[in-house]
Amino acid sequence: MKPWWTIPMVALTFTTLAGRVPNGNFAENLDRWELQPVKSTAKVEDVESHGKVLALSAVDANSGLTSGLIPIAPAERSAQWTLQFEIQSEPIPSGVFAASVYAVNADGKMLKQMGLYHLSAKSSNNGSWQKISKKFGRDTRFALPPETTALRVRFSFWDASGKCRGAVRIAAVELTNDAAAPGPCLTNGNFDGGMNGWKLRPAGSTVAVKPLPPYGNVLEIVADKANSGIVSQPVKIQEDERNQPWLLTVRMQADPVVKGSFGVSLYALNADGKELKQIMFYSLRAGKEQPWKTIRFRFGTGTKKPLPEGTAGFSVRFSFWDAQGDPSGTARVTDISVTPVSLP
Repeated sequence: MKPWWTIPMVALTFTTLAGRVPNGNFAENLDRWELQPVKSTAKVEDVESHGKVLALSAVDANSGLTSGLIPIAPAERSAQWTLQFEIQSEPIPSGVFAASVYAVNADGKMLKQMGLYHLSAKSSNNGSWQKISKKFGRDTRFALPPETTALRVRFSFWDASGKCRGAVRIAAVELTNDAAAPGPCLTNGNFDGGMNGWKLRPAGSTVAVKPLPPYGNVLEIVADKANSGIVSQPVKIQEDERNQPWLLTVRMQADPVVKGSFGVSLYALNADGKELKQIMFYSLRAGKEQPWKTIRFRFGTGTKKPLPEGTAGFSVRFSFWDAQGDPSGTARVTDISVTPVSLP
């Protein structure tokens, strides 16, 4: 029999569930949860203060429970997610207890395990119930891979020797996200709409939108002995947002630059659309290359890249440039977003 993480999924239908986790309150016993390993010790108990709760224990063996698939929409891949649950535990004699989220692709393969919460022999909540809230996805160190189509929640005991000991109770498991949250953003940052929301600058620049699994649609920018670039549709900001820090997120890749440089920059604009300042974030010079990577740039109030007085909007720019006007290179970008953030 194939292991669970390689079993293909027939289809994913996006449905909105309370808390998004199937049977996250254990009202249906362990239905839609899987024991992994299969001999794990898990049961549902009635607790007066919390109703039905999961009781997971380990006695000289690794033990775990994993939720059913939680399909996500494409727009949710770039959202920030929150895993919430309540936990009660005594000191753990050996091994580690962990709460994790798996990112899963359309074939059911696990792409990434994100360990969001841990308890060890040196940490416990001394038997009292505690509400846990852990974030992953955008603006965290746990970004979702671009091919993610579903999530799974996992609670487990683990030790390298396989001799875990411990017991926890879990209640009210929920997943939420801010994908529908309002706020300024770039138009068509993943290029699913082709070139909509973007314009060539200079006008004769060589660019094309191409499908590139697993990254989806990507914008390819080519410089062949001519300066080349593209600029986004302006993002307008309100008066009360002018003292706001911002985050620009870009997934990018560049072949070795032959001549000149490839750059990521931003134009600060006034209310009439006039460029007040060009702010440089990133420059890849001749002889350098960039493997696929998600890169984040902070700008605005309280950062090293403040916006000038009078800024009423901004545009993002990707370009090849050379002082002699004959750069040479190829770069690709996708999953571009601009969001207001809090200072660290």
